[in-house]
Amino acid sequence: MNRWKLLRFCFLLLFVIPTESSFGPKADIAFIVDASGSVGADNWKKQLSFVKNIVQRFDIGPNATHFGALSFSTGYRYGFHLQEHEDKPSVLAAIDKMNYQGGSTATHRALHILRMGMFNPRNRRGPRAGVPRVGILITDGLPDDIAATIQEAAFVKRSGITLFAVGIGDQVNETLLSTLASIPSDRHLLTAADFDGLFHLADSLANRINADFSGHCPASWIEIRGRCLLPSENEVSYEKARTECASRHERGSLATASNKILYKDLTKRLVYPLTGYEFSYYIGLDDKAEKGVYVFSDGITIDGNYSEWIPYIKPYNKEGPGCVCLDNNEAFMWRVTDCMERKRYICEIITGMLIL
Repeated sequence: MNRWKLLRFCFLLLFVIPTESSFGPKADIAFIVDASGSVGADNWKKQLSFVKNIVQRFDIGPNATHFGALSFSTGYRYGFHLQEHEDKPSVLAAIDKMNYQGGSTATHRALHILRMGMFNPRNRRGPRAGVPRVGILITDGLPDDIAATIQEAAFVKRSGITLFAVGIGDQVNETLLSTLASIPSDRHLLTAADFDGLFHLADSLANRINADFSGHCPASWIEIRGRCLLPSENEVSYEKARTECASRHERGSLATASNKILYKDLTKRLVYPLTGYEFSYYIGLDDKAEKGVYVFSDGITIDGNYSEWIPYIKPYNKEGPGCVCLDNNEAFMWRVTDCMERKRYICEIITGMLIL
């Protein structure tokens, strides 16, 4: 081969012959794949191809992405665990070995085992410590038990797992899937008109995961325990605060404080060092959907096990919906106020697994 032929050959290798592109954060990602009777054997194979297309887009290894998978119908079956395969060929081979089941659609059982089995820290082949956790639910229909499914999805998200939902066909309920998916739902919910349409979602889903778990906060935001936080310097109504958080970042929302650790991050680690007790701040907690039932902006409902209400003040606004602030006159305990009151607020972006 003369010099010109050699140069031409190298040019073809570099610029003409396509190569597989991989990327991705260090994350643990688990697929929950619908194997119910409505799917059918042929469409089952299309779902597995979709899963493989996503896997192909990530680097896999001890210091890169890990994948796991389980299927569900009347019951559930593990395909493979998160630390069972640490290279791409073995993950792809394990996906090919997953079998179609048929049966009903026990989505709630699949979500339960995702949290208590696949992502259980006691599972020796389970999640890695301090690594973002992602679940991808793929389904073509309604769950057998809608209430239990909503509850299990809330438990999944509360445990620090970011949940994506992929709905297929005209039998899925997008409103329900948006409830199951992490907030903001328009980013964590994807739909395909049919099983052939899954092919077009792989790039979008992979790109969203990569962007969400890059681990970097935008300029001026403060990173604390897997969250980017930004306290405002202006005072607005509650709804305006929500709008401004969303406008500051596509994944921005009012900050949550659904447990003691997250609450102390907002108060003792963020706003008190900045402004002391000079201002009250709105957080993402209100009863707009149902009077007296307070729900955080990430969909978690106060269940009686944890709260920071001011002891002698009833959490209720008789004039209309109640919106919650960190009250500067009560050491940042929670106070229900009229949603039109103007206050400062705290925005958040979830960048990865919350490290609690």
